[in-house]
Amino acid sequence: MGLTAVEVEGLGVTPKFQDRLVGARAADAWRRDYVELPLGGTRAMILNFGPAATTAYVYLQADDSKFKEVTLAYTIAGRRATLTDRSYPFEFTVDVPAGATAFDFEVHAVTLSDEKKSSGPSALQR
Repeated sequence: MGLTAVEVEGLGVTPKFQDRLVGARAADAWRRDYVELPLGGTRAMILNFGPAATTAYVYLQADDSKFKEVTLAYTIAGRRATLTDRSYPFEFTVDVPAGATAFDFEVHAVTLSDEKKSSGPSALQR
């Protein structure tokens, strides 16, 4: 494993994506950008790349020996939605629109014996 660098004389580089990442400001930070919940070792976080891209990423550490289906119910910027994952790894990525101040969510899981479990409500907040 290693890195290789190549220099091309006379080549002008115009970065576009990187400039948007560097454009992140302190005002773009989230006050509560990470939370752990007991249900299946749920972890939720804001992946904040400023104006370029901000997403909420939610995943469970538990695998398909514990759950056969996991649903993320969430509200962001006044919009409610659900996403369901029926295979391990149980994970969800949600785009966070500019100006959103909270990502409210709850995780619902179905065990192998069809028992329904819930994380209870939680939130990530700007």
